[in-house]
Amino acid sequence: QQAAIRHHAARKAALTEAGVPVTELPFSGKFDLTTKKSLKTLRRQQLYQRRQQITPVNLGRWSHQIFEQGWQTLESLLPQTSALRFRSVTYRDPVTVRGKSIYLNVTQDDAVFNLVLVLAVVVEADSRRNIRIQLYPSGERLLPSGTALALELPDTGEQLQIVRAGEQDNYIQLPPFRCPAERSFRVCIHLAEQVVYENFIS
Repeated sequence: QQAAIRHHAARKAALTEAGVPVTELPFSGKFDLTTKKSLKTLRRQQLYQRRQQITPVNLGRWSHQIFEQGWQTLESLLPQTSALRFRSVTYRDPVTVRGKSIYLNVTQDDAVFNLVLVLAVVVEADSRRNIRIQLYPSGERLLPSGTALALELPDTGEQLQIVRAGEQDNYIQLPPFRCPAERSFRVCIHLAEQVVYENFIS
């Protein structure tokens, strides 16, 4: 759910407190091209999110080298220096690492940011999943300041973990976690009025 409203501090505060992302737009009439463009972007994003909810990424298949469309090797998405961050972590079991390009269209800055969501998954001896989640800029040295990366429960939207990029962060990472096989979770990437979700099954 996402709301587009006229500039109204009290209404925005109430919606934000209720957990609803808010986009403030002028709504200035038929010649207001900014609002029309922004509403089209929001509709495209909502359609994208609904599609994501239908087809979660099955991480259990990654150990068999079966990947959903869009999930690529780090070498194809990021400079080699960034890809080495995961390799510096020592695992007792084989690790599978994949990334996906994420686009955030921030209307207030009239900018499109291309980010890369990266997951490293280890299937341990007891079939539990050891998961690391990172977010990188693509083609830029630093992440946009304020970019949030969160781990949520898809059914309730409960936020389990969140990290935010500062002004000098070239990547951010959620605390690593373990979970049983077939456990559902959701990753949320949030910048200004833009929110992108990726659903997963461990």
